[in-house]
Amino acid sequence: MCLSLMEGVQMTNLMCQPSRCPGRKPKSLEEKQITKQSVKAWLGDLRDLAYDMEKILDEFSYEALRKKLIVEGNRSKVRKFIPIKAMRNVMMGSKIKDITTRLEAIYAQKAEPGLDKVADITQSTWERPLTTSLVYEPWVYGRDVDKQIIIDMLPRDEPIQTNVSVISIVAMGGMGKTTLARLVYDDAETTKHFNKHAFENRNINEHPNLALIGREIVKMCGGLPSAAKALRGLLRHEEREDKWNIILTSKIWNFPGYKIREIPTSIGDSKYLRYLNLSRARVEWLPKSIGNFYNLETLVLSNCERLIRLPLSTENLNNLQHLDVTDTYLEEMPPPICKLKSLEVLSNFIVGKDNGLNVKELRNMPHLQWGLCISKLENVANVQDARNTSLNKKLKLEELMIEWNAGLDDSHNARNQINVLDSLQPHFNLNKLKIEYYSGLELPCWIGDVSFS
Repeated sequence: MCLSLMEGVQMTNLMCQPSRCPGRKPKSLEEKQITKQSVKAWLGDLRDLAYDMEKILDEFSYEALRKKLIVEGNRSKVRKFIPIKAMRNVMMGSKIKDITTRLEAIYAQKAEPGLDKVADITQSTWERPLTTSLVYEPWVYGRDVDKQIIIDMLPRDEPIQTNVSVISIVAMGGMGKTTLARLVYDDAETTKHFNKHAFENRNINEHPNLALIGREIVKMCGGLPSAAKALRGLLRHEEREDKWNIILTSKIWNFPGYKIREIPTSIGDSKYLRYLNLSRARVEWLPKSIGNFYNLETLVLSNCERLIRLPLSTENLNNLQHLDVTDTYLEEMPPPICKLKSLEVLSNFIVGKDNGLNVKELRNMPHLQWGLCISKLENVANVQDARNTSLNKKLKLEELMIEWNAGLDDSHNARNQINVLDSLQPHFNLNKLKIEYYSGLELPCWIGDVSFS
């Protein structure tokens, strides 16, 4: 029997679905695995195959987008990629062949005793395992004195009513209270004074596969320490391999936080991402490798108060639908951003000077909806460019902000501002219109139109 990749995906989904047979009480997955080791092994193989299938489909999608960008970017250089293309096709074909072989083997095993009714299995209820203190804080400086003060307090034999002594570490949020407590806990001197700890370290040898999966997750973090730390906190209490694999194959990465000061170039290795949240990161720029996220649909950069520019490679994000740059200090936007024709939500369109991003490029973003801000309109040199934005055709826009620079003199080309504002007439179903730092002496007729009331 020969199965195609898509047929394999459908069959895998079918085999993994819980039973819908009425009147039958299914066994839990854990119970079935305890009594049938063959079932445990078979389910593990099936789960691994499903992850690998999804990865192959992601690779197909990624390569299709990459080749499209190559062709569109420079047709004259396409021939130079032919050897690489052939090599990639061979590698992809080998992976598909391996997937097919594994799928046929798993399907054949399904008829064996003990596996014929696996479809009746439902997911078991997850129980939180015991808390562990498996933490790693290699870069902690200047807390040795504080740590020693607390350690010296621990062995004191003072009379207390509850037989339980509590040492409180009090400070404002973010001062490192938890980190200090961990340093005290992990110190060898602390261990000498207590027979039992509230946390029990688990032997990693009991779960060798988790170590392998963990290394792959670290690679996916692209060298971003805060990302690795966040995922460590998420998985530190989790011993089930399927939960770790879900993180490994996830297309959503959410790492907002003030501690991120630099985004390493290696983050581009996580090329199958669909969602990336870097809000509140203290970065001034993003690496060029961001352009490798061909499948990215949402990029959140809100409240990155030090961010001043986006890389030119942003133009490669063909699937990007949501770009949030609210409350950033972007000085300009790369002109090629107008190629992002899939954009539905763009928080701010920053008009550039001279050869920068032209306001007329808004016409190439036909799917914009919800709210839009058009800022730095003092950079519009030709009023006709403002007329070419076709704002009145963007029927899904609900809120519109039209903004000039706050630092302009009141007399700065007032006539130009009047003409630009007149040319930016939106559709009549707009819910909210806000105009900031406008220095014109009059308002265009469309603002007083009864259709806007």
